[in-house]
Amino acid sequence: MNALVNLGERIIQLEKESDSLITDVANLRNQRDKLQRKLDEVVELFNTHLAYKKAWSDNPYYDKLENELNRILEDE
Repeated sequence: MNALVNLGERIIQLEKESDSLITDVANLRNQRDKLQRKLDEVVELFNTHLAYKKAWSDNPYYDKLENELNRILEDE
């Protein structure tokens, strides 16, 4: 009988741990999504700035910079 009580307590403990892990995963997903949105906004801002610079300059540095940014973004 004592073993059944211990087993029941262990099941309850595991259910609580499972619920906690599910909550943690949901929070991490929300944080990841928020960071991804911020990163997307920064990339868009940088691309806008880069396009402006390229429009007013013949400097090949901006082409290299654009290629490097595209390479980095393709790895995602």
